[in-house]
Amino acid sequence: MFRTRIMLKKSLILFCAWFAISLNYNSISLDSDFLASDVFINTVLSGLIEVPAYVTAWIVAEKVGRRIPIAVLYTMLSACLISVAVLTPGSVSHTVLALLAKLSATCAFSIITNYTAEVYPTSIRNTGIFFCSAIGRISSLLAPFILAVNSGGSYGARMAAPIAFACLGILAGAALYYLPETKGIPLPQTVREANIITPGKEPAFISLVQKRRQEIAVYFVGRGESATVSFGNSVADAASQQQTAAAAQDQQPVQIRLEGVAANAETPDLPDAKAAETVNSSQPASEEDVQVGFGTNNYLIDPYDG
Repeated sequence: MFRTRIMLKKSLILFCAWFAISLNYNSISLDSDFLASDVFINTVLSGLIEVPAYVTAWIVAEKVGRRIPIAVLYTMLSACLISVAVLTPGSVSHTVLALLAKLSATCAFSIITNYTAEVYPTSIRNTGIFFCSAIGRISSLLAPFILAVNSGGSYGARMAAPIAFACLGILAGAALYYLPETKGIPLPQTVREANIITPGKEPAFISLVQKRRQEIAVYFVGRGESATVSFGNSVADAASQQQTAAAAQDQQPVQIRLEGVAANAETPDLPDAKAAETVNSSQPASEEDVQVGFGTNNYLIDPYDG
């Protein structure tokens, strides 16, 4: 998580995002008169608004993406918090903006939970989610104490907490622009792969994954086995075993059928018998083997499946 500069930057941004959204969400949920002056109506509205919030979060994440919607939701939440602080409690505008703030906080919390799992590679995904969740729990512990201090005092003292929450949300939302978009991108498996996925470099990572999956299909075909490698709408079906064996004997490039990919797509050369023997042995793989086999001696698992 902290060994490379890119992963360190991603982790710090996610820590800030989790701290901000957890503090705002729990503060809104624990404030007994945030949505309405009556504590019972406040509780009912606070629970009901989460139903459309989770549905909205799912639709937005699937149709639009992760990074931009989260940043917009953080900004919307901050604007609603400042507006609610200056409006008269119990008014229609106050209630509407308060409901919009709760909806934004719930949507953002829901999306960022899945987004965090997509940013971290498989090798450290559990650790990354644990640290982010721990940061969020720490901020949620602060929420009731801040509300207790904010409940009394002058008008300026009561305004301090909403403004501080709003500024924290704007800061976290702006920082999210330095993280990559993960919609439609295979999950990274190693830190090295996660370092490739940076803002603006997502298409390069997708092209790399597609190329390597085709290389894996070619390798399986060269061993006389059938292989199907899928990537989005593209499916690579291996040629017959007879054609494969003949191609392997002649050391000719194996032609594979691609659905959704140009028929004249370039196919990588088949690894020869010596390279295959090296890959399957305990000896360190050469640079060529690493390129064909994702830097691993196990060809039975496609690490980009996901």
